[in-house]
This record gives sequence, C-alpha cells and structure tokens, in this order.
Amino acid sequence: MRVLTKTYRWLRRRDAVRRDFCAAKHRLLSSMELTKEEKVLLGKISLEIHNADSMYYLDNGAFHYLSVGLSATHCIRQALCRAPAHGWDNHQDVYAFAMQLPNGGLERTP
Repeated sequence: MRVLTKTYRWLRRRDAVRRDFCAAKHRLLSSMELTKEEKVLLGKISLEIHNADSMYYLDNGAFHYLSVGLSATHCIRQALCRAPAHGWDNHQDVYAFAMQLPNGGLERTP
C-alpha cells in the first residue's frame, strides 16, 4: 500500500508541475513584452524538469523559472552581438557552451 501511495503522490505532483509549466508558457506566449524570437524559442522549450530541480521547487514556480531562462538567453544574445567570436566556430557554439555553465559547463576554451 505504501508503494501505491508514494506513486500516487509522485504522479499528482508531476501533473501539477506540468499544468504549472503549461499555464506559465501560455501566459508568456500571450505576453506583449516578449519578442517574436523569444516566443519562437519558448515554443521549442521542453517543459520537462527533473524531480529534484531545486530552481523550480525553491523559487516561485514555472513562470519565474521560464522568465529567468528567457532573461538569460536575452543576456547571452546581447553579449554575442557585441563581442566577436574569436576562436569559436560560430555563435551557436558559444551559446551552447554558456547554457551548459549552470550544469557544470563544458571544458572548452576558445
């Protein structure tokens, strides 16, 4: 019985998280503050997160989670536009590298 209870709670939490992310994504996509490029990017983002993702569970939920991610991509794109990509194959490599930094990064230097 205990296994069933744990599984039921896990499924309920997973469903609540999924609904939270879907609502947050819809709210952001209908926002007039996002650019068309940001909306396209948001449309491609997976809404799956790990059960132990503390950024979601400790912060203010899915809207904040997605907003911070969009803000980070905006900052990275602005930096890429202002800096030459010396030693990198293209800006996509720099972008991919920067997005991995919170996860321990990739050991690559230009």
